[in-house]
Amino acid sequence: QINLTRFPLFFPEKRDFFLEDGGIFRFGGLGQELIPFFSRRIGLAGGGKVVPIDVAGKLTGRIDSYNFGLIDALAGGHDGLGMKNVLVARASKNILEQSSAGVLLTQGDPNTEDESFLAGADFGYRTSKLFGDNVLEANAFVLGSVTEGASNGDSLAFGGKVDLPNDLYWAKVQVYQIGKDFRPALGFVPRKDVRAYA
Repeated sequence: QINLTRFPLFFPEKRDFFLEDGGIFRFGGLGQELIPFFSRRIGLAGGGKVVPIDVAGKLTGRIDSYNFGLIDALAGGHDGLGMKNVLVARASKNILEQSSAGVLLTQGDPNTEDESFLAGADFGYRTSKLFGDNVLEANAFVLGSVTEGASNGDSLAFGGKVDLPNDLYWAKVQVYQIGKDFRPALGFVPRKDVRAYA
């Protein structure tokens, strides 16, 4: 999507229920090129129509070096669709000094009758001791989706980036690929069937 207006393609989450501990659900160090879970998908239909959330539960926490988050919501019927249940689960483990590895799972599509699943894993490496006190960040991820009643032949997304966000010198290298059949029903992807280098 090419946005030539002064309005953003999507608006940030403002509901307290989803904002609290929202960082636990961040995945892969990704930006707007791919968001596997975007909480505003829950409670909104196409065109921005508000859909009531009948029941929702959330569990987040940290135990030792483990972080976990779970959201289960039942969205009301709309546009001829019945009530739909959606689930998001995220778990990660802090490793080394400042790094982490984790997994993400989403289930459900509140805007179609078809069932949809997404699963992925990510690894994030960070050090603030590069050549003294400089920062190095590196991220890698892989995701796959399965959508009922649709082609799933090319439904993978993967990539990685290396970032040096320092005052004296700054550099960033990123590569990712998104398959033409990749469908994150509870996420956001502006463009599919693409391989990009930056």
